[in-house]
Amino acid sequence: MLEIVPPPVGEALGSAAMQSGGRCYLVYALAPEGTSPREANDLLNAYVADDSRGLAVWHDHFIGAHGGAVVLHVRSDAERALLEDPGPLAGWRLAVHPLMYSLTAPTALPNTNTWQFISSMPEDAPPRVV
Repeated sequence: MLEIVPPPVGEALGSAAMQSGGRCYLVYALAPEGTSPREANDLLNAYVADDSRGLAVWHDHFIGAHGGAVVLHVRSDAERALLEDPGPLAGWRLAVHPLMYSLTAPTALPNTNTWQFISSMPEDAPPRVV
């Protein structure tokens, strides 16, 4: 199942949006029942590695439910069209959402709050292998 949330009101899906430098999209992906964690990770990584889909600004894998999330900076109509093609994630439950504040890769990176999370960890916190 593929669900694509429409762009913000007043923004077309086509070339007009791309002329302004593109837009970032969040792709939320859940693997079908019975997919092993290894297979789910490998397939999500293959999706992320496909540069023709746009620049993968960030991605992570889920614990528990197999799958993950990807933020793609989509800069062309061709990349935008591939949001409707699941590629290696065929058969997965996918939801694609345009992001409000993370329009481009440079604006998306600060919004990940990775450093804020790391700096808020207690000094005596045990290391985590991810």
